Amino acid sequence: MFDSSPTAVLFPGQGSQTPDMRALVAAVRPDLLEAAIELIGEDPFARVDESTRFAQPAILCASLASWTRVRGYVDPVALAGHSLGEFSALAAAGALLDHDALRLVVLRADHMAASGEASGGGTMLALLGASPARAAQLAETHGVSVANDNAPNLLFHNLSGKKFEEVALQMGVAFPESGAFISGMGADFRDIDNDGWPDIWHTAIEGESFPLF
Repeated sequence: MFDSSPTAVLFPGQGSQTPDMRALVAAVRPDLLEAAIELIGEDPFARVDESTRFAQPAILCASLASWTRVRGYVDPVALAGHSLGEFSALAAAGALLDHDALRLVVLRADHMAASGEASGGGTMLALLGASPARAAQLAETHGVSVANDNAPNLLFHNLSGKKFEEVALQMGVAFPESGAFISGMGADFRDIDNDGWPDIWHTAIEGESFPLF
């Protein structure tokens, strides 16, 4: 039975894996589990914590399995996703077939993993409970950059080696015209140039008044 309250569904991005998600996919969407194993060459769930190559397809499969289980009970007014979750949202909305979304994510994850390996490795982390000043201090100490602090946008200029200077305000890209906070990067999958073909765009904040989402 549908809930009469307006409902939006948000699909998670990388890092949202749980120990029981393989069992969910096997029970609800065994076709996706089989397809993922075939596309990747092995079971991504067994190595989900090792690489984005395995994590992204596994999380997509789990997200679509969860959607399959609940879609008869909700009638969402909006479907959205965080990063990887955008592919889940597009599939849930019917803009992509589930298996096409999986193929795209397997390709995306493979290229992202290969890029990281080619650049000598790297990782991401979430810093909770720290002030912006403390986050900036830690980033400078460890030679990394803050990609998204859920606050005014950041644009880092590489000074030399692993040191960065934050120059978003000087470059005029700390805020969009509305003054609302926006994140440091975005991705979109749609017909952006109106040529009748779907496009995949990835944007960073440099040179953008506001990124695509």
